[in-house]
Amino acid sequence: MAAHTDAMSDVTPFRKRPIAPSNPTLTLHRFTKPGHRAEIRERQVLQFHAVEYIVFVDGAMSDSELFHGGRAAEYPAAIATRIAEFVADGWIEVPADRWPHIKRTNRRHSRFT
Repeated sequence: MAAHTDAMSDVTPFRKRPIAPSNPTLTLHRFTKPGHRAEIRERQVLQFHAVEYIVFVDGAMSDSELFHGGRAAEYPAAIATRIAEFVADGWIEVPADRWPHIKRTNRRHSRFT
């Protein structure tokens, strides 16, 4: 005789909670090395007026830093430092007009730089 199983309950702690979509990221800088690619992306966090830069190397996130409140003024210097680190490590920056898969409407300068 088969075991009796109850129908799955629709009562969960996650029911009817609003899903907050993540904020889109903008690619600010792209670098290449033979066989590798890296990007510095920016994300605005509107819930508490912050900006975050995220570093991706070969498609995997390798670093991020969040700037809000009084730290927002440090954002341009942090981006410049990251760019200098990539260049010092032998990465070559790819000009934005050579990014074939990024729509022109997605290319804009950060309001923080």
